[in-house]
Amino acid sequence: IAAGKEIKIDVPKNFLKGTQSTTITISRFPAIKFAKHLKYLVGYPHGCIEQTVSQLFPQLYFEDIAKLVAPEMYRTNNPVYYVKEGIRKIESMQLYDGSIAYWQGGTETSWWGSVYAAHFLVEAKKAGFNVSESMLNKLTKYLSQKAKDQSTFDYVTYLPTGRTIKKIASKEILYSLYVLALAGEGDIATMNYYKARPHLVSEDMRYLLAGSYALMGRWNSYYEIVPNAFTPERTDRLTGGSFDSDIRANAIMLNVLLEVEPANKQIPLIIKYLTQNADRMYSTQERSFAFLALGKAASLNADANVTVDILVDGSS
Repeated sequence: IAAGKEIKIDVPKNFLKGTQSTTITISRFPAIKFAKHLKYLVGYPHGCIEQTVSQLFPQLYFEDIAKLVAPEMYRTNNPVYYVKEGIRKIESMQLYDGSIAYWQGGTETSWWGSVYAAHFLVEAKKAGFNVSESMLNKLTKYLSQKAKDQSTFDYVTYLPTGRTIKKIASKEILYSLYVLALAGEGDIATMNYYKARPHLVSEDMRYLLAGSYALMGRWNSYYEIVPNAFTPERTDRLTGGSFDSDIRANAIMLNVLLEVEPANKQIPLIIKYLTQNADRMYSTQERSFAFLALGKAASLNADANVTVDILVDGSS
């Protein structure tokens, strides 16, 4: 709502009597329009490693917003409790080689899930939560070994000229390099390998590779690699592997810029793209990365004051 303006909200009245519940939430936090996605994540009932981390990440950063949009989740416990319990659960899912199992009690490793979990644990540690050093060391050691894999896959993109398929490096590799740099254990040799082979790196992963250099203070390399202008990454939706999708890819790009260069002029354009495509967010990955990015962006302007009058049937 623009300052000094008003909007009228027509509450639907065509539901069965006694079955309708209507809520209005007003906040100076612009990402509140994505509250339904956060509510979906926080209340998500399943528990594989990807879904577990997707539940936890927003609660780590946006405790107040989580309590605002999903109060039923916090009647007995607060987000801090759930984050602590989540950390314990992730630690219990670690396998002998340092990786994280896809399911609790399972033996099947999830590479993307392991990187995603490591990303969350590094951020949780920075936020002051207690994370097992030995567990995290084993996990980053696993990522360090996997990042040297040089594995590739057939990557589908949709360009104005049509659908294209090309061989690129597994997205788990570039994400691993980014998380290792975030943890202070950057692998310059492997980063240099992909810097010298840009044809192996998708557009969204270019941002992760550039961000890896920035996190290590190698700003010349960052500016050499990071794209000069925003072009939406459009790819197929994957239900396994790296759980890729175009919304997730663009949200990752935004996350990197907000982490290392929050004044980058591409940021408003990516925010606009994600906002316009909010109704296409279906997976936990899309919701988690998009909400994290939009929430971080919104928090940059969170100091603005808001005054609101609510009129119902003419009464304030």
